[in-house]
Amino acid sequence: MYRIRQHTAYRTRVSFPGLRNKTALCNRIRTILSGEEDFAGVEVRPVTGSVIIQHPKKAVPVSRIIGLVRSTLADAGGKDTGRACAPCMGKSTHVSGTMLILSGCYLLYLGLKKIFQPVLTPVSLVGKVFSLPYLTAFFLSIPVLRHTLSNFRRTGKPDMGLISLMLLYAALFLGNILSALFILWLFNLSSWLETRIQSSTRRAIRDMLAGNISKAWLLDEQGLEREVPAETLQTGDAISLHSGFAVPVDGKIISGRVIVNEARLTGEELPVLKLSGEIVYAGTIIQDGTARVTVTGVGEQTRLAAILRLIEQAERDTSPVERTSNRISQKMVPFALGLSLTAFLVSGSPLMAITVLIVTCPCALRLSTSVTVSSALSNAAGRGIFIKGCSYVELSGNVNVLVLDKTGTLTASHAEIEQIDLYDPTTEEADILSLCGSIPLLKLHPYGRAVHKAAMDAGVVRHECEDAHLTAGKGVTARIDGCELLVGSPNLLAEHDITLTIPETASRAPALGKGRLFVARDGRLLACCTIGSALRDDVHDMVSKLRSSGIEQVVILTGGREEHPELLQAQLGVDAVLAEQSPEDKARWISAWKKQHPEDVVAMVGDGVNDTPAFAAADVSIAVGSSGSDIAVEYADVVVRDAGSEQLLHLFGLGKQSLEQIRENHIRAVGLNGALLFLMLTGSLNPLAGALLHNLVTVMVVTDSAGMLSFGNDSPEIYNQE
Repeated sequence: MYRIRQHTAYRTRVSFPGLRNKTALCNRIRTILSGEEDFAGVEVRPVTGSVIIQHPKKAVPVSRIIGLVRSTLADAGGKDTGRACAPCMGKSTHVSGTMLILSGCYLLYLGLKKIFQPVLTPVSLVGKVFSLPYLTAFFLSIPVLRHTLSNFRRTGKPDMGLISLMLLYAALFLGNILSALFILWLFNLSSWLETRIQSSTRRAIRDMLAGNISKAWLLDEQGLEREVPAETLQTGDAISLHSGFAVPVDGKIISGRVIVNEARLTGEELPVLKLSGEIVYAGTIIQDGTARVTVTGVGEQTRLAAILRLIEQAERDTSPVERTSNRISQKMVPFALGLSLTAFLVSGSPLMAITVLIVTCPCALRLSTSVTVSSALSNAAGRGIFIKGCSYVELSGNVNVLVLDKTGTLTASHAEIEQIDLYDPTTEEADILSLCGSIPLLKLHPYGRAVHKAAMDAGVVRHECEDAHLTAGKGVTARIDGCELLVGSPNLLAEHDITLTIPETASRAPALGKGRLFVARDGRLLACCTIGSALRDDVHDMVSKLRSSGIEQVVILTGGREEHPELLQAQLGVDAVLAEQSPEDKARWISAWKKQHPEDVVAMVGDGVNDTPAFAAADVSIAVGSSGSDIAVEYADVVVRDAGSEQLLHLFGLGKQSLEQIRENHIRAVGLNGALLFLMLTGSLNPLAGALLHNLVTVMVVTDSAGMLSFGNDSPEIYNQE
């Protein structure tokens, strides 16, 4: 089977389910396709089974690609039926919405007809099979049967869905047309609701990020602009960006300057000034200015596509609660079979046995759990919070210890140079900015970004940078014009045997919210840059709100020096402030805390490369997207727009509400279905009514789970819950 994802004059993407999770086979296909003359680039992805071909010279028939892949699969013994997947039914567990409406209307007609006139069923087996009610029931059972057989092939064990479906088929042949038809219709309705709610996650993210980008202004060799479809752009093309338009691809500015709104990618509401040499990303909006840009990434190569792939991977993740629900479903099979057999032996009614089996099916537990978590992912994405897996929704709800990095997290996102103290008589401030502005790696730390930005604003001449190396938590070393340059902390200089021969007042710890970067060249100290990064005004209020939401411990771990950490602790209302913490120190502190308090769930909030070891040690790692480095954002479990109270409280509140919603759904599903089972077994409730009410309970809890989509829209007080 295959599915054509994209087919243009220069690029083709085809998905083959038979290639999924088969790395060796994907590598073999990549090797074979790479030998084709017209294929400029070949990529085969084992995770999705996608084959992506770049053919810029001419269009390539998609049948040629399919033929090559199929022949390779055949040689390797792989399976491929040669059929194109239906757009919607490839993995669907239900009929379409239109068919649900039509079959529902027909079901209503049969129900009313039975009230006023019994439904006449043909006596012969052939007559039964080809009657409209039976054909409708068989049609509704096809997606359910496909899904249950797929589960059986995957696990090797029959689940409740397969057993229930087999008994429903038996009920059809026993003449219980209306009851079996209605139960099958409710099965489809429950699955349709689940699919609709889960798909809203991807739609919300794509709408929020991608916008509607269909056109681009391509520059020809004479520099003339020509409007072209955005999908036809290729790496290396030159395009023009204008005010009011969206950026169609990733690119590097050749000339000009633009003010870009990057809220779709980072959540940062303030626009960013982009100058020559800087990167613009697909999906962002040009608010002012014009620029010429060289295309560096198109299609799947863009940062926007990477974020979308990240969310798609998150949708495939399962949380511990979901895995528990699935295990319960498997363990319920022998219990349900035993109870069903007992009901048959006591009552002698096959219909009673079937309905007992259906009522004991824990489908409401599984469906409500997955819908709750998927809805929480969608809700978070709509607020600029990217949760990279369903399991982190649950963990966020259990967080009770919060560790914060100070720089860039509790401080203003954009630090600035306040003062440059010179210690070399032959050096001027412009020289320091010129040297620092020549090292791109400085931008990986908030203080380094401040120095680099000051250099760009001053328009100083930049030098050629070689052998740049970042030491997390200490600084950067590089060679500029043949000289060794050091930019960083006193510890970095000490490692290179450079003595800080500076006035005593300058050697003291910087004031609250300040930081210092020392600059040395060829073993000689040149200058000290004092960077101002004042604490945000809302930090104390944020800590108070976090405590009221259930966070028991708030700890600050910072790599900077603090002359009076106890004053900062009292000022912010936190439990501890630990200064001069290296990346390894932060990770060790978190590991030690977890060892001493194994029941605690620790979250780490940071924005720099030096926070990644602590991210690995924490249960939940949260990167600040607006000011964070790409490495920190890529490594983290959750990415938030900023470390303010609104984002963190929404994240933790969303997790708590999701867990509460799942618990409530489980209690209601078990309680109501248990009551139905009791009423049926005591003869107080008709078996058919019990089966129908069971499916209505499933629909009710699934619909209620979808309420997570609107969490936090109307009631800010929802965050303040224990």
